[in-house]
Amino acid sequence: MKPARGFALIIIIAIILLVFVVSVFIIRNMFGVRILPVKMPVISESSKPTPSTDVIVDDETANWKTYTDRTVGLTFKYPESWRFEPSDQNRLITTRSTIKKSTGDFTPGYASILLDVKALPEEDILKNIIGVTKNEQITVDGVLSNKLSGAEGIAGSVQFVSVVVQAKNNYIYTFTFSTQDADMFNEINDEFNKILSTVKFVPIAI
Repeated sequence: MKPARGFALIIIIAIILLVFVVSVFIIRNMFGVRILPVKMPVISESSKPTPSTDVIVDDETANWKTYTDRTVGLTFKYPESWRFEPSDQNRLITTRSTIKKSTGDFTPGYASILLDVKALPEEDILKNIIGVTKNEQITVDGVLSNKLSGAEGIAGSVQFVSVVVQAKNNYIYTFTFSTQDADMFNEINDEFNKILSTVKFVPIAI
């Protein structure tokens, strides 16, 4: 009797499986239902998040000193290595250490920036700058300006860069960087350009 019962159980299970398969087949054909394996979404290379390449650059002028003269509507920053000449408050000066020695009027490692503000026609100021070998246009605080480079003095011993700006007022601003030390010209000229980048023209105090 026991073998008969075991055989009957196998028959019942087989019938249940057959009914299940037939039911799935009927449902699939009647309703168009397709039983598919579940696929994980594929993330393409273009949709993958990319790491940020933005670089935060520290403002090296943040701790610079600030010069402001509202009588002529001018403000700018300059580094600690520069200072105003005690006898000429319109001239910034700097001196760098060097192994060169002073000879006559030559002071090694020395450079200056002269600030000149005048209510004159720009053409008159430009034609009075002698020794110019290069004339280009740059922007200073959004104002299109003339940048003149050249050399003056005996045998062109003094290299200079003069930037002439006609702002939206009655003044013409001239920033003239100069040095006799040709070996340090590029280094100090870079600083001059950074100082120029901080120049702002502000309302003139009445």
